[in-house]
Amino acid sequence: MEEFTGTYYICDECSHIYDYDDLCPDCGSGFVTDLNANEVKQRALNEPVSEYRRLHDMLLKHDDL
Repeated sequence: MEEFTGTYYICDECSHIYDYDDLCPDCGSGFVTDLNANEVKQRALNEPVSEYRRLHDMLLKHDDL
């Protein structure tokens, strides 16, 4: 796993949000859009509970809550 850069990423192909600059772990795409912590928080509010928890845990891991 890559080192956290302070930027989050959303895959332009499948919309998976992740926290390291690499290919999407879900679909393997390299096409991403940068997100900041507030954008991740906003997107998490519209996700199913399991995805909300994953995003919450990711933000918590990087002290971005």
